[in-house]
Amino acid sequence: MNAKIEKVTFDTIRRSNPPYSASRPPIPYSIILIEDEGSMGQVTQLLLESCGYEVTVAAEGAQGLRLVRALTPNLVICDVNMPGMGGLEVLQNLRQSDATRHIPVIFLSGFIREEQTAQARQLGVNAFLGKPCSFEEMKQAITECRHAASTKSVKANSAPAMSLSA
Repeated sequence: MNAKIEKVTFDTIRRSNPPYSASRPPIPYSIILIEDEGSMGQVTQLLLESCGYEVTVAAEGAQGLRLVRALTPNLVICDVNMPGMGGLEVLQNLRQSDATRHIPVIFLSGFIREEQTAQARQLGVNAFLGKPCSFEEMKQAITECRHAASTKSVKANSAPAMSLSA
């Protein structure tokens, strides 16, 4: 079996056909990416934008939290271990606010301790991805978050109405 190995560069992503591009979501789907490693954030942003997602990148946790509060994205993808405000603190802040607690969060991490995993699950993280992860893994996690959010929305909208009359 002779597999072709290709070095993926920014230029490759910009001018590529599949596998780096995919069908666009029917309605805009916004993502805040909180990643302190600049090149990782840029590559991830380009890959996600090639799939039709609207991506805003924050270089650290506090900036990401401000962006989430200002833009109310459909999804947050957040590094766990960052200087200053880390991913767990971002997640905790998101879950404490009525305006942001419904937003799905995917954690990215090259290393995460067991107690961090337990705390993140307790706070309601939606998915964990190891760094590096394949773009297919990331797209699958995003798809699962989108599906879970749409299922919750359908359930909320189909709840029986309460009658105040006797």
